[in-house]
Amino acid sequence: MACSVEDGLEQVSLLGPTGELEVRVTFTERGPVLHVRAVDLVLEARDEVAIRCGRLRVETAGDLEQHCGGALRQTVGGDAHLHVAGDLRTEADAVETHARLGDVRLKANDDVRLNGERIKLNT
Repeated sequence: MACSVEDGLEQVSLLGPTGELEVRVTFTERGPVLHVRAVDLVLEARDEVAIRCGRLRVETAGDLEQHCGGALRQTVGGDAHLHVAGDLRTEADAVETHARLGDVRLKANDDVRLNGERIKLNT
């Protein structure tokens, strides 16, 4: 463990066995900044993990997986935009899309296909 002052900021650093920086806490005017460098990072909690912040950004060079044993609820205060470079597939027992105000638009470069036992319009 090392304590230092760099650029007028106090720092507490934890070094690994090879002397590389693994954990650093820098105390800034805005508050502490935590930097963790690890091969893997595992967070375990018996009840809840809560992240409260002004902005959350997640980046991965590989895949991103989400697994939920119960219901998934997402609330967005503004607009939502999902961009997928490849194909997008949504699968569920039933799917409902509801526009509270305005139109529902489907746009395709090629055909639009509706396959169902019955296609009901305005029912």
